[in-house]
Amino acid sequence: MNKKFLILAVISSFLLLTLVNASIPNLGVFRADDSIELIQSCVINGTFCTSCNISSVDYPNGTRAVKNIVMTKRTGDFNYTLLPEFTDQSGTYRVNGYCQYQNVLKNWAYYFEVNLTGESRDLTKGALYISLIGVFIFLFIINLYSIGKLPTGNDTDDYGRLLGINKLKYMKPVLWAVAWGLLLIIVFTSSNLALIYINDQLFGDLLFNFWQIMMALTLPMFIIWLLYIFVQIFRDKEIKKLLERGIDVHNTP
Repeated sequence: MNKKFLILAVISSFLLLTLVNASIPNLGVFRADDSIELIQSCVINGTFCTSCNISSVDYPNGTRAVKNIVMTKRTGDFNYTLLPEFTDQSGTYRVNGYCQYQNVLKNWAYYFEVNLTGESRDLTKGALYISLIGVFIFLFIINLYSIGKLPTGNDTDDYGRLLGINKLKYMKPVLWAVAWGLLLIIVFTSSNLALIYINDQLFGDLLFNFWQIMMALTLPMFIIWLLYIFVQIFRDKEIKKLLERGIDVHNTP
């Protein structure tokens, strides 16, 4: 009987904590190391409050960032700007305070989130990121496999003499270009996933910097790719003319 009562008490406490947390409003999501405007509106007995104070702003790890702050009164609310030096931790912050009108006090509390990008962690969006990365990695592997199956040159006999132009070889540089594009997408999406959902700035920045380097290399590599294609086309045209004239042509690298 005591065991059942203990289990029921644990479940009841969990549900109570869930309801309490759900009832506390959330100010929103902000980027780490940015200033954050904390605001509070208050009406007591139908009258705008005379003052509002912040008792404390607590870090995600439970330590205190600031305490005993007098908020600035404005036309319709009160505000206080939390400086960047107090927003360097990622996670959920809690703001506790109270407002006053004459001898009446009204306590309040709310949360706000801080992460490296300032974007909310949408689980659906996170699952989409992971799914996309999985699909692009699969396509990248299939692409590399296809590249390995394609011919590298023209058709030859056992003695190395060219028999004809194999146009399938042109698919190889095309697929290499596709592979590069897929790799760009994989690295960029992975960097976003690391920054927003994993909150690993070092890993996220490393991936993003790698993506930037790849983007910087894309244009010169594209120019080299085009030159290679044009050279191969011109070379094959000359070989085709020789073959049509009945001249034996041996395969050369």
